[in-house]
Amino acid sequence: MPMTGNKKTSSKAGWNDIAKRIVVMATMMVSTIFVLDQLGLRMNSSAQRALRKSQANTIGTDDCTFLKDPEQFRDVQQRHRVAVSRTTEAVSENMEQGASRLVSAGEIPRKNFIDSILFGRMEADSIGSAPLCTDQEFVRRVYLDLTSLS
Repeated sequence: MPMTGNKKTSSKAGWNDIAKRIVVMATMMVSTIFVLDQLGLRMNSSAQRALRKSQANTIGTDDCTFLKDPEQFRDVQQRHRVAVSRTTEAVSENMEQGASRLVSAGEIPRKNFIDSILFGRMEADSIGSAPLCTDQEFVRRVYLDLTSLS
Protein backbone atom coordinates (compact mmCIF):
# COMPACT_ATOMS: atom_id res chain seq x y z
CA MET A 1 0.00 0.00 0.00
CA PRO A 2 1.18 3.45 -0.77
CA MET A 3 2.13 5.56 2.17
CA THR A 4 2.09 9.27 2.65
CA GLY A 5 4.17 10.33 5.51
CA ASN A 6 3.29 8.04 8.41
CA LYS A 7 -0.25 7.38 7.18
CA LYS A 8 -1.32 4.51 4.99
CA THR A 9 -3.66 5.31 2.08
CA SER A 10 -5.78 2.82 0.31
CA SER A 11 -5.44 2.16 -3.38
CA LYS A 12 -9.22 2.30 -3.64
CA ALA A 13 -9.15 6.09 -3.67
CA GLY A 14 -6.70 5.98 -6.60
CA TRP A 15 -8.98 3.67 -8.61
CA ASN A 16 -11.92 6.04 -8.02
CA ASP A 17 -9.92 8.95 -9.45
CA ILE A 18 -8.92 6.90 -12.48
CA ALA A 19 -12.53 5.82 -13.09
CA LYS A 20 -13.70 9.45 -12.84
CA ARG A 21 -11.06 10.55 -15.35
CA ILE A 22 -12.06 7.80 -17.77
CA VAL A 23 -15.75 8.78 -17.55
CA VAL A 24 -14.91 12.45 -18.08
CA MET A 25 -12.67 11.67 -21.08
CA ALA A 26 -15.32 9.40 -22.63
CA THR A 27 -17.99 12.09 -22.14
CA MET A 28 -15.74 14.70 -23.74
CA MET A 29 -15.01 12.43 -26.72
CA VAL A 30 -18.69 11.63 -27.28
CA SER A 31 -19.70 15.31 -27.02
CA THR A 32 -16.87 16.32 -29.41
CA ILE A 33 -18.01 13.75 -31.96
CA PHE A 34 -21.61 14.97 -31.58
CA VAL A 35 -20.62 18.62 -32.08
CA LEU A 36 -18.50 17.78 -35.12
CA ASP A 37 -21.40 15.78 -36.53
CA GLN A 38 -23.85 18.65 -36.03
CA LEU A 39 -21.45 21.17 -37.58
CA GLY A 40 -21.01 18.92 -40.59
CA LEU A 41 -17.25 18.57 -40.14
CA ARG A 42 -17.30 14.79 -40.35
CA MET A 43 -17.42 13.23 -43.81
CA ASN A 44 -20.60 11.25 -43.15
CA SER A 45 -22.31 13.60 -40.71
CA SER A 46 -26.07 13.92 -40.45
CA ALA A 47 -25.78 17.60 -41.46
CA GLN A 48 -24.00 16.67 -44.71
CA ARG A 49 -26.53 13.91 -45.41
CA ALA A 50 -29.36 16.41 -44.96
CA LEU A 51 -27.59 18.87 -47.26
CA ARG A 52 -27.14 16.23 -49.97
CA LYS A 53 -30.79 15.24 -49.60
CA SER A 54 -32.00 18.84 -49.93
CA GLN A 55 -29.79 19.39 -52.98
CA ALA A 56 -31.30 16.30 -54.57
CA ASN A 57 -34.78 17.76 -54.04
CA THR A 58 -34.06 21.24 -55.43
CA ILE A 59 -36.93 23.31 -56.70
CA GLY A 60 -36.89 23.80 -60.43
CA THR A 61 -38.12 26.67 -62.55
CA ASP A 62 -41.43 24.86 -63.01
CA ASP A 63 -42.15 25.29 -59.29
CA CYS A 64 -41.25 28.99 -59.06
CA THR A 65 -43.97 31.45 -60.11
CA PHE A 66 -41.46 34.29 -60.38
CA LEU A 67 -39.29 32.36 -62.81
CA LYS A 68 -42.34 31.37 -64.85
CA ASP A 69 -43.55 34.95 -65.30
CA PRO A 70 -41.24 37.62 -63.84
CA GLU A 71 -43.22 40.47 -65.42
CA GLN A 72 -46.12 39.61 -63.12
CA PHE A 73 -44.00 40.69 -60.12
CA ARG A 74 -42.15 43.65 -61.61
CA ASP A 75 -43.60 47.14 -61.16
CA VAL A 76 -46.62 45.85 -59.24
CA GLN A 77 -46.90 49.05 -57.23
CA GLN A 78 -46.72 51.23 -60.34
CA ARG A 79 -49.45 49.21 -62.05
CA HIS A 80 -51.58 49.45 -58.92
CA ARG A 81 -51.13 53.23 -58.80
CA VAL A 82 -52.17 53.51 -62.45
CA ALA A 83 -55.29 51.40 -61.82
CA VAL A 84 -56.24 53.52 -58.78
CA SER A 85 -55.66 56.69 -60.77
CA ARG A 86 -57.93 55.50 -63.58
CA THR A 87 -60.65 54.57 -61.09
CA THR A 88 -60.36 57.95 -59.39
CA GLU A 89 -60.64 59.76 -62.72
CA ALA A 90 -63.72 57.74 -63.67
CA VAL A 91 -65.37 58.47 -60.32
CA SER A 92 -64.57 62.19 -60.51
CA GLU A 93 -66.02 62.38 -64.04
CA ASN A 94 -69.13 60.63 -62.77
CA MET A 95 -69.34 63.06 -59.85
CA GLU A 96 -69.06 66.07 -62.19
CA GLN A 97 -71.92 64.73 -64.29
CA GLY A 98 -73.93 64.04 -61.14
CA ALA A 99 -73.51 67.62 -59.92
CA SER A 100 -75.35 68.87 -62.97
CA ARG A 101 -78.20 66.42 -62.33
CA LEU A 102 -79.43 67.99 -59.11
CA VAL A 103 -83.19 67.97 -58.83
CA SER A 104 -85.48 70.13 -56.79
CA ALA A 105 -86.71 68.69 -53.52
CA GLY A 106 -90.28 68.90 -54.78
CA GLU A 107 -89.58 66.33 -57.52
CA ILE A 108 -88.39 63.63 -55.08
CA PRO A 109 -91.15 61.15 -54.16
CA ARG A 110 -91.96 61.12 -50.45
CA LYS A 111 -92.40 57.65 -48.96
CA ASN A 112 -92.70 58.40 -45.23
CA PHE A 113 -93.06 61.28 -42.81
CA ILE A 114 -89.29 61.76 -42.46
CA ASP A 115 -89.03 62.31 -46.23
CA SER A 116 -91.82 64.89 -45.92
CA ILE A 117 -89.96 66.72 -43.16
CA LEU A 118 -86.55 66.67 -44.88
CA PHE A 119 -87.65 67.40 -48.43
CA GLY A 120 -90.18 70.00 -47.24
CA ARG A 121 -87.40 71.87 -45.43
CA MET A 122 -85.08 71.54 -48.47
CA GLU A 123 -87.84 72.87 -50.73
CA ALA A 124 -88.48 75.80 -48.41
CA ASP A 125 -84.75 76.67 -48.36
CA SER A 126 -84.38 76.12 -52.14
CA ILE A 127 -81.73 73.44 -51.74
CA GLY A 128 -81.22 71.06 -54.66
CA SER A 129 -81.19 67.35 -54.00
CA ALA A 130 -79.18 64.57 -55.53
CA PRO A 131 -81.26 62.38 -57.82
CA LEU A 132 -82.25 58.83 -56.98
CA CYS A 133 -79.26 56.56 -57.31
CA THR A 134 -78.28 52.93 -57.64
CA ASP A 135 -77.33 50.85 -54.62
CA GLN A 136 -73.62 51.10 -55.49
CA GLU A 137 -73.78 54.89 -55.66
CA PHE A 138 -75.69 55.01 -52.38
CA VAL A 139 -73.13 52.83 -50.56
CA ARG A 140 -70.33 54.99 -51.93
CA ARG A 141 -72.05 58.19 -50.77
CA VAL A 142 -72.66 56.77 -47.31
CA TYR A 143 -69.04 55.59 -47.11
CA LEU A 144 -67.76 59.04 -48.03
CA ASP A 145 -70.10 60.70 -45.54
CA LEU A 146 -69.13 58.35 -42.71
CA THR A 147 -65.40 58.65 -43.33
CA SER A 148 -65.61 62.43 -43.91
CA LEU A 149 -63.75 62.18 -47.19
CA SER A 150 -65.93 64.65 -49.03
